Amino acid sequence: MKKGKNTRQEPAQVFDILGRRYTLPLMEGGSPTKERILMTSTILFARKGYTAVSMRDIARANDIKPASLYNHFKSKEALWAAALEHQKKIWLLYFDHLAQLLAQAKTFEEALGHMYQEPKRLANTFSSYGHSLVMLEQVHDPLAAETFDFFMSSGLKVIQGCFDDCVARGLVPAFDTYSAALLLLHNVFLGLTTEVQEYEGRRVPYQPKKMFAGMERFFLKHLGRK
Repeated sequence: MKKGKNTRQEPAQVFDILGRRYTLPLMEGGSPTKERILMTSTILFARKGYTAVSMRDIARANDIKPASLYNHFKSKEALWAAALEHQKKIWLLYFDHLAQLLAQAKTFEEALGHMYQEPKRLANTFSSYGHSLVMLEQVHDPLAAETFDFFMSSGLKVIQGCFDDCVARGLVPAFDTYSAALLLLHNVFLGLTTEVQEYEGRRVPYQPKKMFAGMERFFLKHLGRK
């Protein structure tokens, strides 16, 4: 992890989506209308599952005509792929912010505090819904499964790098940073799952078997890699 790196912060935008307000960066090259469509579709997919949501449902939720929606996304499949890619970008923004905080930590206790506070901040953002839609679809949808693996591998890399940096700077004695990072990442996933249920009044079901299936797949794929 590079210390003192100043990454460019995207301008924050406030979106009113399905009766709830979210503050998120506007992605580079994006537009508020397109971002709103992506966010709305993500929430609907997370609530009902991919097959139960139509383009007409998404257009209605955005108060636009279906023809206007197709001007942005040529098909439901294209919108689904874009929604998953959108979640990857948000995930990376979150971990980039966490890495910056950890690079500035003066003690291991401070670094560990950031490790546990930032997931709480993340759980109060729109990303919870993106996590839920991946959880719902990852067992039978290859693109969702690939996104789950991306969440795991990228998150694990950043968190382990932060732990390694703390060891290298002498903030803490050497320890098994890989196992610690995996445990923390697992806690993040559980926290996101719980939080989105609270938002939705338990309308989004907790599906531990699907999450564990994804983690088993990840381990089998990456076991033994450095």
